[in-house]
Amino acid sequence: MVNEPHVQPDELKKLTMPVLVTAGSEDVILEEHTRLMADSMPDSRLIILPGSHWNAAESPEAFNRMVRPFLEE
Repeated sequence: MVNEPHVQPDELKKLTMPVLVTAGSEDVILEEHTRLMADSMPDSRLIILPGSHWNAAESPEAFNRMVRPFLEE
Protein backbone atom coordinates (compact mmCIF):
# COMPACT_ATOMS: atom_id res chain seq x y z
CA MET A 1 0.00 0.00 0.00
CA VAL A 2 2.85 2.40 0.76
CA ASN A 3 5.22 1.09 -1.92
CA GLU A 4 2.79 -0.29 -4.53
CA PRO A 5 1.31 0.15 -7.02
CA HIS A 6 3.65 2.23 -9.11
CA VAL A 7 1.00 3.94 -11.23
CA GLN A 8 2.14 7.06 -13.01
CA PRO A 9 -0.11 10.14 -13.25
CA ASP A 10 0.00 9.92 -17.07
CA GLU A 11 -1.57 6.46 -16.84
CA LEU A 12 -4.38 7.81 -14.64
CA LYS A 13 -5.19 10.47 -17.26
CA LYS A 14 -6.39 7.65 -19.53
CA LEU A 15 -9.27 6.73 -17.21
CA THR A 16 -12.55 7.96 -18.64
CA MET A 17 -15.05 6.76 -16.03
CA PRO A 18 -16.09 8.75 -12.97
CA VAL A 19 -13.79 7.98 -10.05
CA LEU A 20 -14.26 8.79 -6.38
CA VAL A 21 -10.99 9.01 -4.49
CA THR A 22 -11.37 8.77 -0.74
CA ALA A 23 -8.75 9.06 1.96
CA GLY A 24 -8.60 9.69 5.65
CA SER A 25 -7.34 12.90 7.20
CA GLU A 26 -4.85 10.76 9.14
CA ASP A 27 -4.20 8.34 6.25
CA VAL A 28 -0.92 6.48 5.81
CA ILE A 29 -1.01 7.58 2.17
CA LEU A 30 0.32 11.11 1.96
CA GLU A 31 -2.37 13.67 1.14
CA GLU A 32 -0.07 15.08 -1.54
CA HIS A 33 -0.07 11.69 -3.31
CA THR A 34 -3.83 11.28 -2.93
CA ARG A 35 -4.42 14.71 -4.43
CA LEU A 36 -2.02 13.95 -7.29
CA MET A 37 -3.99 10.81 -8.11
CA ALA A 38 -7.33 12.64 -8.02
CA ASP A 39 -5.99 15.57 -10.03
CA SER A 40 -4.59 13.22 -12.66
CA MET A 41 -7.94 11.62 -13.47
CA PRO A 42 -10.16 13.72 -15.73
CA ASP A 43 -13.49 12.77 -14.11
CA SER A 44 -12.61 12.34 -10.47
CA ARG A 45 -13.75 13.70 -7.15
CA LEU A 46 -11.77 13.69 -3.94
CA ILE A 47 -13.19 13.31 -0.44
CA ILE A 48 -10.91 13.50 2.59
CA LEU A 49 -12.80 11.99 5.50
CA PRO A 50 -11.93 12.40 9.17
CA GLY A 51 -9.94 9.42 10.40
CA SER A 52 -7.46 6.86 9.19
CA HIS A 53 -7.01 4.86 6.00
CA TRP A 54 -9.68 2.53 7.35
CA ASN A 55 -12.38 5.21 7.77
CA ALA A 56 -14.98 3.12 5.88
CA ALA A 57 -14.73 0.43 8.55
CA GLU A 58 -14.28 2.84 11.47
CA SER A 59 -17.17 5.17 10.58
CA PRO A 60 -19.35 3.35 8.05
CA GLU A 61 -22.35 5.65 8.41
CA ALA A 62 -20.30 8.79 7.77
CA PHE A 63 -18.47 7.07 4.92
CA ASN A 64 -21.74 5.99 3.31
CA ARG A 65 -23.19 9.52 3.60
CA MET A 66 -20.18 10.86 1.69
CA VAL A 67 -20.05 8.12 -0.95
CA ARG A 68 -23.78 7.61 -1.63
CA PRO A 69 -24.28 10.80 -3.72
CA PHE A 70 -21.42 9.77 -6.00
CA LEU A 71 -22.91 6.30 -6.50
CA GLU A 72 -26.40 7.66 -7.12
CA GLU A 73 -25.32 9.94 -9.95
